[in-house]
Amino acid sequence: MRQVFVHFLEPLSYLVYVIAFLVIIRKRRDRLKMFLLGYYVVATALILTASMLSYKKTWGDNNWLYNIFFLLTIVTLSLYFHQLLTTPFKKLFVKGALVVNLLLFLIFDIALGQFFFHYNNYVIAVCYLSIVGYTFLYFHQVITNVTDLAIVHHFNFWLVTGYLVYFLGAFFIVLFYNNVGRELRGFVWGLQNIILLLSALLTLYGAIYLTKKQRS
Repeated sequence: MRQVFVHFLEPLSYLVYVIAFLVIIRKRRDRLKMFLLGYYVVATALILTASMLSYKKTWGDNNWLYNIFFLLTIVTLSLYFHQLLTTPFKKLFVKGALVVNLLLFLIFDIALGQFFFHYNNYVIAVCYLSIVGYTFLYFHQVITNVTDLAIVHHFNFWLVTGYLVYFLGAFFIVLFYNNVGRELRGFVWGLQNIILLLSALLTLYGAIYLTKKQRS
């Protein structure tokens, strides 16, 4: 059971995200949802490969796959929130956060040669904190722009709520990950994967709820 939580719950969670997007785009397709669906398909493949490398320790190191994944994540979600947020300040915040994350990637992963062999938890923590910032900007936008349509009738609400649940919880886990003893790292990683699965299931619930609402 421990192996499932540590190695296979993470790719399963991204597969749940894929299912959620397939559900929501059945009724209404747009470029942004299709873009995110493509991201989650790639994320599932990357994380499944990384999990298999971790499970079969003789197969090699998986740090480079996670570094690719985190770069892909901050670029994809920055583009998503840049489209979602409406005010110039919010858009500028997203651009600035993306630039900071790209600079950190270039410095630590490329210039210092950590790309293949090192999982830099502080760089990942900045990535997660940036996305948490995006979610707060979104909720501020929702609160200050009240409409007749209930907030739960927007798929973005379910998706961003899931992001807040995961990235806020994972930020604290990742921030202190290297300070945890090796014997506890499997437990900590498994806890992060549980939070990820909960966020994915929340998004899937929202997609199913909205689909049923449209039918009724």
